[in-house]
Amino acid sequence: MTFLLFSYPILAQTGKLTGVIKDQKTGETLIGATIIVEGTKLGAKSDNEGYYAILNVPPGKYTVKASMIGYGTKAVTEVDVNINQTTTLDFTLADESITTQEVVVVATKPVIEKDVSSSVVNISMEDVAALPIVSVAGVIGLQAGVQGLTIRGGGSDQTAFMINGITFRDERDNTSYTGIRSGLVNVVTTEGKRDKYNVVFLGRYRPAGMKNFGDMPNDPNSYYIRPYLDPAVAFTGTKNGAWDLYTQAQYQEFRGWDKVSQELLSDDDPTNDLTPEAAQQLFLWQHRKPMGITQPDYDMDFSVSGPVPVVSSMLGDLRFLASYRTSRDMYVIPLATNAYQDWSTHVKVTSDIAQGMKFTIEGLLGKQTGTSSSRSGGPGIFRSAYSILSEMDIRSGASYSDARVFATDYWAPTKVDRKMLGAKFVHVLSPTTFYEIQLNVVGSEYSTNPGSPRNTGQVVKIGNNYYDESPYGYFSGFSSGIGSSMNMGLGYSNGRDTSKVYTWSSRFDYSSQLNKIMQIKAGVEFIYTDNNVNYALIEPSLPTSNSRSVWQTYPVRGAVYGQTKLEFEGMIANIGLRLDYSHAGGEWFLYDPYNKAFSGAYSLQIDQLLPKEPTEKVITLSPRLGVAFPITVNSKLF
Repeated sequence: MTFLLFSYPILAQTGKLTGVIKDQKTGETLIGATIIVEGTKLGAKSDNEGYYAILNVPPGKYTVKASMIGYGTKAVTEVDVNINQTTTLDFTLADESITTQEVVVVATKPVIEKDVSSSVVNISMEDVAALPIVSVAGVIGLQAGVQGLTIRGGGSDQTAFMINGITFRDERDNTSYTGIRSGLVNVVTTEGKRDKYNVVFLGRYRPAGMKNFGDMPNDPNSYYIRPYLDPAVAFTGTKNGAWDLYTQAQYQEFRGWDKVSQELLSDDDPTNDLTPEAAQQLFLWQHRKPMGITQPDYDMDFSVSGPVPVVSSMLGDLRFLASYRTSRDMYVIPLATNAYQDWSTHVKVTSDIAQGMKFTIEGLLGKQTGTSSSRSGGPGIFRSAYSILSEMDIRSGASYSDARVFATDYWAPTKVDRKMLGAKFVHVLSPTTFYEIQLNVVGSEYSTNPGSPRNTGQVVKIGNNYYDESPYGYFSGFSSGIGSSMNMGLGYSNGRDTSKVYTWSSRFDYSSQLNKIMQIKAGVEFIYTDNNVNYALIEPSLPTSNSRSVWQTYPVRGAVYGQTKLEFEGMIANIGLRLDYSHAGGEWFLYDPYNKAFSGAYSLQIDQLLPKEPTEKVITLSPRLGVAFPITVNSKLF
């Protein structure tokens, strides 16, 4: 996996091996030496200057061998190849009269990567296996300058996530600059072996237990509960003198159950009469939500790979990789759902259809379920304890904080179905030249709607009255709790979303090492999106606050780029130029700030009242420059 904080004109999936072959005794360059990368069909011969280059090497660790007639064979193990980087590997071969056995050397990793001119972190499969983490997000979060999935101050919606060159992103919230604003997470999965099967299982299990410090919200001493249960103040009020000023400042002000009972007995409604003790019992019923975590967290990742049985040898060493991943993270307190869960299945099939030609097809199905973090219908799911608690923090001005804590349906449950199908053809014309063609489609289908409706019948008897299951379940209407006046209906589960977004993309890339110094890359890209968007904020009891966003558009984007990589002894430069074309499709509104359509009375019809005009076509030209200056083996400027 490679993690980039800078967008290259080409989002490469492979690296490059270069070096010089010399005679061990005389130091003269050797012409026609053979260099092969074990476990692959990649190789090259040294030219008139003893130089060789092998392009299109998948990232990973390899054993590289060099041999020549009249000379002994030399093998270098543990050779690292990284995405979009050059690995320099020189060989000195001994005369066959001196040695008849193969010489094996373990490669040493350079202190600095000379050709890197941007912020890049390369994380190998071995590095991931050594960490007590089983998710990409967990690995990324360990990197310097990254907090969670926040990279350079931008959240996950401003970061591109790629798997084998296929971008996964929500096109409804796409960034304005080639899909990348903060960073790029580029994951390259391995291929199945041609001659053996591999089975891998990774797992993480966390027993059920609290995810917060201190008292739970329903603890008798918590901020929400103590004023209503503490015998010193519960019946006579928090200002009766039993609490000092400092204690009063830490909790909500409460007038006392005696006062509450008096108010109920003296009003005109005989059906709500309660004694002080019964009123307190009703308060406990309305704050009965269990806060404990009773189920474990887990991450499980299972994969199997190898040759396809029976037909592998007949179909170009047909091989496969199949994986399944599932995870569950229990919420710090239960919401509309008790946890965030996701699962995904990924299948990748590869064939060497002819000499120098490789064809890969892969697909992915996945689903995410949880509680929506958006109350307006936009995309977003609660995942972490921090994201939940920050929405309940009274210090940040969160309204109805007690409703967010003790109700079940303040936010709506949500699920997202994700699909991907892609194909890639790679044709290696020579060890120094190749091109690739890639086609893929990525889709996301959203479903955010209220959960189970509230049972408004007679659920529990307190005193002489019956009460429903408030604040449980979805309910639209004015409903207040006793004592604290907790909101138990208005504003619950406002988010709605039934959007479907599919993106088709195609790309052609060409790469060639012209000589020892210069490598060129060029390509074209075309992206077509079907945006069937339908999301809204709906509150039946307050129709003037409702808003709805519905559109069906077909944005089109295209790009042409060229890049040169110049590698000198004291300078490595990446110089490129990219031409982007973008057309959002459809129409957009014409308006001024004083248009009557902005009146609350027309909120649901605003898209019908405002005039529209076709969206503009945008063309941008973007130069790219990255330069690194190696100073010593231990330092560089870039």
